[in-house]
Amino acid sequence: MEWYEIAPDGCRVYNALLGGRDNYAEDRELVRQLLDEVPWLPAAVRINRVHGALTTACLSRLGFSQFLDLGCGYPSWDPDMPDVHEVATAIHPGARVVYVDSNKGVVTHGKALFRSLGTWTCFQGDVTDMGRLLAAPAIQEFDLDRPIAVLSHDVLPYIADDDAVDQALATLRAWLPPGSALSITHATADLSPAAMDTVTALYRQARIAYRPRSRDHISTLFAGWPQLGPGVVPTGRWHTDHLHAQRTPHVSGAYAGIAVKPPNAPPGAAT
Repeated sequence: MEWYEIAPDGCRVYNALLGGRDNYAEDRELVRQLLDEVPWLPAAVRINRVHGALTTACLSRLGFSQFLDLGCGYPSWDPDMPDVHEVATAIHPGARVVYVDSNKGVVTHGKALFRSLGTWTCFQGDVTDMGRLLAAPAIQEFDLDRPIAVLSHDVLPYIADDDAVDQALATLRAWLPPGSALSITHATADLSPAAMDTVTALYRQARIAYRPRSRDHISTLFAGWPQLGPGVVPTGRWHTDHLHAQRTPHVSGAYAGIAVKPPNAPPGAAT
């Protein structure tokens, strides 16, 4: 039997940080190194995941019933961190949810689960090739006469190229119907520079692309669209009535914002 070396993978490392089982020894070894240096990192990824569920509920209550989850990661097993379709369909039974991830293992797992549970769709797509992603059959089934809620939670830091991120978001914003919502969480070094520098170095040492960005850069990804709630703030502080809001900001390790595309947003929507 021939053996192959398994390199750490960003999706599996994230799963391991959450306490999941969809990971290998190599991923857990990288997690051990991360926790030796940044022991609050599991709290940060949990805050991000819970934020996703809270945001889905918030947007569903505002009337959204079409959701596009970019960089969805492995399905959740924890009732405190339900998946998008679980939250959305509890409020709107007919809600349409499309999950996208570039990781083949994530998509294979997601397809198997969602095929057995209902009609929610999961497919493999690359955020940096946004034009092709948006042309996929599953995306074409969205009703473009109604707003769509896009969740991009902790996926953009894994794209190191700033220009690629800016272009991908510009393409997405131009495509979205007026009234659509764009929710972003994004790692930052603003809140704890030394810790995030260490995380970045360990990821890159493991050949995992990782690029925290500043609040100013993250804010530009919304192109000036009107913000909901408190604006672009540490992720744990966005849903002010949740227990996470009591944590110190650095534990989030990231910023979160939710913006709505105005009716008069120009084509191309770069500003």
